[in-house]
Amino acid sequence: MTSSIAGLRAAGLVVGALALTGCGSKGGGLPGERQACRAPAGDAAVCGPGLVCMSDVCVRPPPADCDQVAAALVSLEVGNYASREERAAKLPAKRALCEAQRISATEGACLAKATSTWAAGDCVPRLFPQAEGSGCEPVIGKMRAIIASAAGADPSAAPMIDKALAVMRASCEEDHWPESLRRCILGLGNDPREFEACEKATPPELEAKIKARMRQVER
Repeated sequence: MTSSIAGLRAAGLVVGALALTGCGSKGGGLPGERQACRAPAGDAAVCGPGLVCMSDVCVRPPPADCDQVAAALVSLEVGNYASREERAAKLPAKRALCEAQRISATEGACLAKATSTWAAGDCVPRLFPQAEGSGCEPVIGKMRAIIASAAGADPSAAPMIDKALAVMRASCEEDHWPESLRRCILGLGNDPREFEACEKATPPELEAKIKARMRQVER
C-alpha cells in the first residue's frame, strides 16, 4: 500500500506509513474574548478557541452562516444519500451546535469544503472533542513492533525506522489521525502487509500530508 501509506524503506523493507480525530491540541489556558493576546517568543499571537488576535486583543471573528454549517455537518454524518426527512431531523441540532460554538465565517467555509469527518475536525477541532486527548504513542509503538518484527536483527534498518516513526508520531499528533485509523493499526498482527487493511481508514487529505512528510525523510 505504498500509495496510501507513504513508503518507509529500510533494509529493503517497504512499510506504509499510515494516515486520524484524534490527537489534537486543547485550547485551555489561552486568552479569552477581549483579553490581551499571548504571543510566545517566536510564535504568532494566539487566542482561545473561536477567537482571533487583532490589535493585540482577542476578538470574535465574523460568524458563519449556521444553516450552511448545519447542512455540511449533517452531510458528513449521514452521507449525501440519506432521506430528506433524516437530514431535516438532524439540522436543528447541528445549527444549535454551530451557534453555541460560535463558528466563524472562515471555519464555516472550511467545513463546506470538507469531504470527511477528519477534514472537518481539522477545520474546527473544538467540534470534535471526543478526539482530543487520544494517545498516539500506542499506535506508534504498534507500528514499531510490526516493523521490527519484519526487519529482524538487521542493525542497518534501525536509523531509518527511528526517523520514519518520528515522522509518523508528528503526523499523528499534528495532523489529527482519526480514531478509526488508530484503532485499525492497533488491531493489526505482525505482518507489515497488514497495513493495507487500514487503507480505507486513511482520509485522502491525510494521505497527502503523510506522503509529503515522508518525502522529506527520504531525501
